[in-house]
Amino acid sequence: MPALPATSPPARPARAFLLALLLSGCAHDKLATRDDDKELADLSARTEQFWRSMQWQDPAGAAPFLEEDGQRRRWLLEVERLNQEVRITDASLVDLQLQPVAEDPPADRAREAIVLVRTEGYTMPAQIVRRETVQQTWYRSADGWFLDWTEGHPLTGSPW
Repeated sequence: MPALPATSPPARPARAFLLALLLSGCAHDKLATRDDDKELADLSARTEQFWRSMQWQDPAGAAPFLEEDGQRRRWLLEVERLNQEVRITDASLVDLQLQPVAEDPPADRAREAIVLVRTEGYTMPAQIVRRETVQQTWYRSADGWFLDWTEGHPLTGSPW
């Protein structure tokens, strides 16, 4: 039996199905890109608010970017120590890198991101200008984006 031409009636439903499948994949990719764009915009706004508070030496304004109360109190103690040593005069976002969404993320961490921030400030009391790029990890829970910090330096989490 000869092969049916691609335009014969039995081949049309198969072609239509393949076309629909292909288009749904494209739509899914566009939706995922749109979701990533929204995630980046939300994260950018949150990190800019955090760093604005740090620049204006307003630890109470930056503290809500840590999700847990106990963690927030410990962080405020470390920021007090930092403010005795350094004054941040400028901070600008260099890069935001969304990590891929995990297949089965923990309930409290739907997604993570790496944030790079260029800071400028001066040391106290010597007033020596310092410029550095700070890397932070942020995570998104059901309540929004938060700084991932457990101990150490209040901006990087690394040991003092």
